[in-house]
Order: sequence, then structure tokens, then C-alpha cells
Amino acid sequence: MPFPHILLAIFISIIWGVNFVVAKAAVSHIPTFFFLGVRLALVATILLPFLRKPELPLFQLFKISVTLTVLHFGFMFMGLSMGIDSSVAVVIDQLRVPFVIILGYFLFGETISKKAASGIVLALIGTLIITGAPNVSNNYLAMLMMVGGAAAWSYYNIQVKNLKDVHVLSFIAWVSLFGAPQLFLISGIFETGQFASMQDAPVMAVASLLYMAVFVTIIGHGSWYYLLQKHPVNQVVPFSLMIPIFGMIAGVVFLKETLTWQLIVGATFTISGVAAIVITKKASIAEEVIEKL
Repeated sequence: MPFPHILLAIFISIIWGVNFVVAKAAVSHIPTFFFLGVRLALVATILLPFLRKPELPLFQLFKISVTLTVLHFGFMFMGLSMGIDSSVAVVIDQLRVPFVIILGYFLFGETISKKAASGIVLALIGTLIITGAPNVSNNYLAMLMMVGGAAAWSYYNIQVKNLKDVHVLSFIAWVSLFGAPQLFLISGIFETGQFASMQDAPVMAVASLLYMAVFVTIIGHGSWYYLLQKHPVNQVVPFSLMIPIFGMIAGVVFLKETLTWQLIVGATFTISGVAAIVITKKASIAEEVIEKL
């Protein structure tokens, strides 16, 4: 990869790592599903100029939007709103890669290599170690939410693995258009004080909407797909291993979170396990999916 593309990959990893800190700040002041609905509505609005005729059946787009927006975003942001540290969340989110391998085995009958199996075991050991951290041991439900969010993301990637020649920004716009009403509906049923919370929220919480809509979703995903079009998957995907590192650093710097020994050791195991899976030259269903992560 040329040096500018390496810098771009690192930049994307920073954006996605810091995303957990930004999300934590937002849901501390604004109801979770309402915030997510506003976020997707903003994304859809920005991407309207790129909207094309749907390249997929509408019902398929709807099912994809349920998995990504309601389940993945919903579980992840609920975990953050329930008090889990962003530095813990960004590590647990890496379980999305082992889950892809596991889903590939059950849904497609794909063989799990010894290397991938070792990676899964390492990642799970890392997660178990993290559960013993003081800031996690009394909040297992929030951690389970994060695990559920990672599993939902993996299933979302299984759903889109066979999509070819899809216009990325148009696809994101359609998923956002389908997802926003669902999130607003859930917010209307289960949450209160949505508009008052937006008015009373600090500037940081409101600015996070722009950060997630523009940087995380549009610039981040758009640039990632650009790199995947220019370079082999096994040259691009390993840069995603930097996301939890940047995320933990951001949690300490901006939210004053504590890096306990359990988190450091657990993160080392988890990241090592994910690395064993993504750093490979063998093509598989799992890799076809992982390239979209």
C-alpha cells in the first residue's frame, strides 16, 4: 500500500476507535433510541443526493436495516448507556470477527481452521478476563448488550456478503431511511423526554451526531470501501486491529477511564485472537464477510 493509503487506514481506525467515546458522551444525556433515530435521519438527509433506485428488494433492505440499526446499534448503545466504559466496549466489539467465523460454520457449513479456532479461543478468553474488571463485574447486563451488538453486526455482514456492485453511499442511505423510523418508534414506546434532552444536552453530545453521521458513517465507511477496492483484503483489514487500541486511549484521555490490568490483559488476548483470524491469505466465506467489517 502507498504511504497515503496507509495514513488513510490509520485515520479510519482512529475515527472508529474514538466513536465509542463520542457515543458514550451522547447517550449519557440523550435517550438511546431517539439519538440513534436522529443520527440515521441525519445520515439519510446528507446522502439524499447519492440515493439511487434500490439495487435490492425493499424487504431485503428492511431486514438488513433491522439487524444493523435496531439490533447492532441498539444493543451497542444500550450497553454504553447502561454504564459500561467505552474502553471496555471497543474491545468487546471485536468479537464481531470470531462471531463471523462461527456463523460461517453454522450457516454455510464452512470448516474452521486450526488458526481460526485458536483465534476464537483467545478472543473468548480475553472476554472472560475482562468480565473480572471492577468496572465490569457489577454490570454484566451492559456487557451482554455489547456482546449482542457484536453478534448482530456479524449477522448483518452475513446478510450483505453476496452483494456485488452496490453503490455504497446509496446503500447506506436506504438502510438509514428504513432504520430511522424503526428507532423513532421504539423511542416513542419506551423512552420519554426526548426533545427536552436534546435541548438540555451539552454541545459535545449534540456535536456527536455530526461526528457519527459524517465521520464514522460517510467518511469512515466510504474510505474503507475505497481502500478495499484498491488493495487486497489482507492488506487492509489488519488495520482494523488498531481500532480498540485507539478506542482505549481515547477513553482514558477524554473520559478519564481506568485501564485495569484485567482490561489490558483481556484486550491483549482478544486482539491477538482477532489478529489470528484476519491476518491470513486463505480465501473463505468468513473472509468475504470480514472485508466488510
